[in-house]
Amino acid sequence: AESCMSVVVLGSSGGGRAANDQANVQGWFSTLKRELFCAQIAVSAAVIVECVKPLDQANDDDTAILWVLSQSQPLQLVAAYTGELDEVNRRALIASRDVVTRAILGQALADDANNAADDVEQEAAPASPLQVNGMVCVSCDPSGVHSPLIAHARTQWWPIVGTGGSSMAAITSVGCNVIGAGGSVATTAATRALYYTAVLSHHFHTNMPWFEVLPSLDTIPTIMGAMLPVALTTGLLHDVIRKWDLLAPAPIEDSPMEEAVASSLDNLSDWWGQTLDRVPVVKDTLTQIHEQLPTSEHVTELSDALKDLTATAWGVAQPTVRAVWPSLGVFWSNDPRPDFPTPVTADPVAVVASTLRKMVMATATVVAGQHWGSMPALSLLSSLISVGGQQLLQPHLAPLTYPSNVLLSDSLVWPLASAYIGTLLLRPCLLASYRLALPATAATMAVATVSGVVGTAAGAVVAYPLATLWHGSLSLTELLTVAPVSPNDEGVLSTGLTAILGGLAGAGVCYASRHGAYHWLCLPWLITSMTTTTTTLTFLGAHDLCALCCVSAGVCTGAALSHWMRGEPEHADQLTMAAGVNVLAGDYVEACYPLCERDILVDRACVGAAAAAGALIHVGRVTGSAYLPAPLVVGMSHERTPLLGAMGLAFVVPFGVAWWRN
Repeated sequence: AESCMSVVVLGSSGGGRAANDQANVQGWFSTLKRELFCAQIAVSAAVIVECVKPLDQANDDDTAILWVLSQSQPLQLVAAYTGELDEVNRRALIASRDVVTRAILGQALADDANNAADDVEQEAAPASPLQVNGMVCVSCDPSGVHSPLIAHARTQWWPIVGTGGSSMAAITSVGCNVIGAGGSVATTAATRALYYTAVLSHHFHTNMPWFEVLPSLDTIPTIMGAMLPVALTTGLLHDVIRKWDLLAPAPIEDSPMEEAVASSLDNLSDWWGQTLDRVPVVKDTLTQIHEQLPTSEHVTELSDALKDLTATAWGVAQPTVRAVWPSLGVFWSNDPRPDFPTPVTADPVAVVASTLRKMVMATATVVAGQHWGSMPALSLLSSLISVGGQQLLQPHLAPLTYPSNVLLSDSLVWPLASAYIGTLLLRPCLLASYRLALPATAATMAVATVSGVVGTAAGAVVAYPLATLWHGSLSLTELLTVAPVSPNDEGVLSTGLTAILGGLAGAGVCYASRHGAYHWLCLPWLITSMTTTTTTLTFLGAHDLCALCCVSAGVCTGAALSHWMRGEPEHADQLTMAAGVNVLAGDYVEACYPLCERDILVDRACVGAAAAAGALIHVGRVTGSAYLPAPLVVGMSHERTPLLGAMGLAFVVPFGVAWWRN
């Protein structure tokens, strides 16, 4: 078996701190140690200086720390000395000389040079031998505290890899064997550690894993939970605008901006004419130029060429204008020629809904990338590029096979798939870039772009069947469990059967919340419905409001009333607070669980009330929302009477049973 290779790590907290996390010495060393271990490379010694200020601006009396590798606890950094920078530098120089001595001793023992080893042992008896095969330099000055080690590395021709543009240039200039170097801009501790390890692994011919552990899909509920505030905010904003008609479409001709631009152009034309009249020389010169102009035929050809050129430019600029000014309703026809086509009045509410959906999808991509990526900064950059790719691909994507009114660009499945594939590609793309001798900064930019673009395209391919299955099943479920609008409707079930299915749905939501299935099933369904339709009012939201919030509020209020009647206000106050959170915040539904577990009748009353409310929700085609104040949901609802009836059923039955049993 091939023996493990060993390297010495030299470094500092940086001169200008181009990479802010370089100041966290223990953090980046731990990341480097882990990556080197995966490539069968050990750290035999370390001499690192950390200062509270950037070293380019530090004074001798500034506080600093000398970090060295512990001999009693292998692979652990210890603070050998903390004090003024001048003294820390002096001790770091001594530590560097000690490492050189131990490296010479290790080399002598490895070469079986007994005489040389005896001489070294007589000179430094306490020192233990070191195996050194290479060196990692992080912002090291070859003429400073690390000079003994760098000079010895030059004589032994150790391979050196590092970052810090100025320091690595200086190390190269003194004749060292630099096999990899680059700056620190746009890098992080994780990407730099991967860079050092990839270059050394390629040089030592050791094995290095191309992929980390696959990102776990168990974090999907966590991602959905993080998306809930965004879905609620955007859906509520759209509901308020649509409910109270806060945006009314207005023709562009009446826009104040258009009038201001036209007025400014008229003023500019008048000013130019007056200026020419006041400066005869300029006017005469322009007249002579006019006389030398080509004939009308040449002017016509030139005019046509300019017209085609401007038409092309307008066709390129038109999408940008639409993206920048969507809220102003600035939409032109598909004719790219700049002959001022008749503007079309856009529906501002539809424009706002589209913009909000794009914001939700972008947020989903970034949140998923941060949860799944092991390199947060690089994952964020890749996710942002993926967001741009989604906006570019959006016009070219066809609707899902079923239902036909859902676009892939409006589905959370695409951002999640793009983020998953993009984060999965980060490590192999970085390793491939480093094997191609790209410096750390250039590799970071290239990898973020490649992973973002490929993740977006591959995510769209993967997301099509998944999104079709997911949205199709949700739409089919709602279609089969919602009562028909009129008796002549086809393709839906009868009202009686709809009531039964609605009751099962309400009881199922109540059961799922009690047994841990809510975050895996109900929450993704709820957020998918809200983001696809850009509204907080959904059928599952009504179930959440009634079967969970109102049921919990009923149990807590009934129990609180019984405590008040028995003269136990301290217990009653806690239950009243919980009921207030249920009704006014749409949360803390777990408050009733202990009471339900202690009394089987209270538990059955909750399930029965949830089933009755669910039947009324589906028969009355009621939509609602959780995580919002119940009065606000009622005010926005288009079916207030059946919604109030369902909420009343869900509240009164548990209230009465809880009061009676307590």
